[in-house]
Amino acid sequence: MGHETTAVEGGRAALQALKHFAGGQFGFGFANRFNGLCGAVQAATQVQQKEKAGTYYAQLLQNCGGIRSDRPELAQAKTLRASGSRGL
Repeated sequence: MGHETTAVEGGRAALQALKHFAGGQFGFGFANRFNGLCGAVQAATQVQQKEKAGTYYAQLLQNCGGIRSDRPELAQAKTLRASGSRGL
């Protein structure tokens, strides 16, 4: 198996994860929780859906409004919001 095969398989896995997230199939409200949103951002980024990634980052910031944290995911989301970018 070459690098291309691994990349294609990784892309398929990311797309499948993104579909599950969008469909709310994680159960127990996980899709709107911190790790669920971060996973959705990562999956959207891997399949180059920048607009979706930006939307999930916006939801992450809304959910964490007023929280002071050094988490890199929040720092990235704040940087994108400050730059006016909707994606990565």
